[in-house]
Amino acid sequence: MIARCEDENLRAYHFYGAKGIRVCERWHDFATFAGDIESGIGLRPEGKTITGHTLYSLDRIDSKGDYEPGNVQWSTWLQQAANRSRPWYWKRKDQ
Repeated sequence: MIARCEDENLRAYHFYGAKGIRVCERWHDFATFAGDIESGIGLRPEGKTITGHTLYSLDRIDSKGDYEPGNVQWSTWLQQAANRSRPWYWKRKDQ
């Protein structure tokens, strides 16, 4: 999460940090981050995909917002795919 938002050499940076997505300062301390997650949205739900990968991962509720308390949830990859930003030419005319 921090690397995607701050490491310009990371391949995924242009989807996160280059778009202005940040990680709140308090979450740069892992213990604080873990405490906020546990008290805010709970521990990660159990579950694995058929390939053995973790089913749930941290997702931003507002895909244009930062990683911060109140803007994260546990989601499956399908839920995350529905929540992502799309280029203007992928959107339907009524959106």
